[in-house]
Amino acid sequence: MSVRAVLFAGLLVLPVVAHAVPRIRHWTLKNGARVYFVRSRSVPMVDINVAFDAGSARDPHGRSGLAMLVDSMIGQGAGTLTTGQIDRRLDDVGAALGASSGRDMATVSLQTLSQRKMRDPAVRVMALSLEHPTFPVPNFERKVRDALLGLKFVHQSLSSVANRRFMSLVYHGHPYAAYPGGTAAGLRAIRRRDLVSFYRRYYVGRNAVVAIVGDVSVNAARGISSEIAGHLPAGTKPPPLPPVHSLRHAVFVRLPYPSVQTQILIGAPGIARGAPDYFPLIVGNYILGGDPLESRLAMELRQKHPLSYTSYSYFYPMRQRGPFVISVLTRNADRGTALRLARQTLAHFLATGPTAAEVVAAKRYLTGSFPLHIDSDAKLAGYLTIIGFYGLPLDYLNRMIPHIEAVTVREIDQAFRAHVRPDRMVTLVVGGRK
Repeated sequence: MSVRAVLFAGLLVLPVVAHAVPRIRHWTLKNGARVYFVRSRSVPMVDINVAFDAGSARDPHGRSGLAMLVDSMIGQGAGTLTTGQIDRRLDDVGAALGASSGRDMATVSLQTLSQRKMRDPAVRVMALSLEHPTFPVPNFERKVRDALLGLKFVHQSLSSVANRRFMSLVYHGHPYAAYPGGTAAGLRAIRRRDLVSFYRRYYVGRNAVVAIVGDVSVNAARGISSEIAGHLPAGTKPPPLPPVHSLRHAVFVRLPYPSVQTQILIGAPGIARGAPDYFPLIVGNYILGGDPLESRLAMELRQKHPLSYTSYSYFYPMRQRGPFVISVLTRNADRGTALRLARQTLAHFLATGPTAAEVVAAKRYLTGSFPLHIDSDAKLAGYLTIIGFYGLPLDYLNRMIPHIEAVTVREIDQAFRAHVRPDRMVTLVVGGRK
């Protein structure tokens, strides 16, 4: 995840100013699939996401990486069509089919021209890929090889090694602890029948959210949603994930790694989507470590002491409590000083809270920057997907401004003291010699 992506990992936390939030229409198909639609005439395109509660948190024991493999195999053969035939049909109409998978959700996406003669063939291909995937063995075996190769690259990246170990420490014993890309043992244990079983369990109507944004009418969107997801079996929603518990005590881990820099990660379980303290924490975090140049962490570790160009913090809300993270990248020789200053900065913020001037500046930035994050139909479709997947209200975007502007210094102080406990956090230091 890039630094910029991390800084906005909260997603849907920023309000809209001088930007009309389009009306979100919502309906439910007969099989239980929930549909969210926004008409946009900005470009003659349509962006479609179909999300399932089928992320890596649903991987069965001993089959780590299964959710990722299933999602990546959608479009790799469907009905009587081969992968090559699917690709050619999409290329003929200028459309693109994609897939992505994380800990909470698996998503299949389509981007197509809105003109009906171009749109309809692309929609049919997506519908066929979702309803009748064939999971051809040669493609499956190639995907496994690619995933195993990807694990080797993960081990060669300082940040990837650190993030993977950090999540395993923060969520020890919870499904969130597992790396979505799987493990070598888990990937090698997966068989085609495992893909079919997982698909039949989770790729069902009651477990689906459809987001459509583009230059089509409401009636056309209804037809698109029905064709894409309306023929999936209704199935049943999976049971809730187990709750995430707070750490009982502080954990410190030092992991040697052959690098000239050291990655420091400090954090713990934070908040879930829709948490009451969501907005005070987001505003407060911008002051603590969300601003890459003028946050408390940036000022201490970059401006006052030239120890790190990359120091930030973030909350990443998930279905259950997602992580709160402080990240510092520094030279090996400076890791002790950088770690001490990062801890001191957090402790001081918790002890004194933000100033009124900092809160005003944070609100101004958060309210002013949001239009950049919904400046395309694809980005807006991503927001709709999250609204639907996490059950957020339809007017969530419209209510951003009053929610952000209502945040007070006292609320930030109380929220951080309630959710951020340095005596119950993981500190991971990765890099340098043993």
